[in-house]
Amino acid sequence: LAKALLREAGYPKGFSFVYEFSMGTGGAHQAAIYQQVASDLAKVGVTMDIKPFPWPQLLRGILQGEWRSHAFGFEYETLPTGETLRPFRLHSCTWAHPWYCDEMIQPVIEQAKHMFIESERRALIRLILSRYHEEAAALLLFEQLGLDAYTPTVTGYSQVNGLIPFATLDVGG
Repeated sequence: LAKALLREAGYPKGFSFVYEFSMGTGGAHQAAIYQQVASDLAKVGVTMDIKPFPWPQLLRGILQGEWRSHAFGFEYETLPTGETLRPFRLHSCTWAHPWYCDEMIQPVIEQAKHMFIESERRALIRLILSRYHEEAAALLLFEQLGLDAYTPTVTGYSQVNGLIPFATLDVGG
């Protein structure tokens, strides 16, 4: 099926692309995951050249639009609330330097953000998610788990949007 889809898209012999990811920001397992993806893609004629890059370069891409590759690893997270539309603050035309901008669905995204009638909001979100799926806007690889642990001697722990305010921690003895 993958080879047929490549032929249909005009790539009968496959294609090559560079994939960059920021080392050390998401866990040691990520490099192995990307290697497996590259191996799987190679089976259908797609060459994924993996290039690790430093965290500041990822930030330059996100904040300034300075990308040196065709693809990069980034989150589609919905933390802290599980809000389905949260990823589209980054992965749409809304972002100052968008890496993906589908002007056909953008008005629906804006409408959904301001819709408070649950059934209508749900229908709009389904339309958005369907469009992103059809357009293959991203290759979603895995759900990342966040786990924080501390001993009973630690007090003042909290986490807000994935950030730990270390100034409030007390490591008693």
